[in-house]
Amino acid sequence: MRVQEYGPYLFYKCRYTRRLWSLIIDKYHILGLHTNGWPLFDSVEAWWASTCDNATPNRQAKASLTMLISWTVWNERNARVFKHKSAPPTILLASIQTEANLWVIAGAKKLGSIISRE
Repeated sequence: MRVQEYGPYLFYKCRYTRRLWSLIIDKYHILGLHTNGWPLFDSVEAWWASTCDNATPNRQAKASLTMLISWTVWNERNARVFKHKSAPPTILLASIQTEANLWVIAGAKKLGSIISRE
């Protein structure tokens, strides 16, 4: 049975994105972003509010990283659907690392506090 694709499922519950989140969590040793503990929210807005609420440690950094991961997943999904191209999660991880470093250089200091530039 195939699950209907919609925002929350696409961004953090499908097998592909769970693998990507796991790679990022392992790479940066980030606590509190384990997708297994996230319920399947009714909307991306509800997921975002839960993930980036004021009680979350390093809230701004995690919000930036969540935004970057979501944007990368969205672009990957569009490449698959419209260009018939796909990349493994390890390639997306490398892309996210590069983009995150650029964000830090551009002034995302909070994001820089949870990732290391390589």
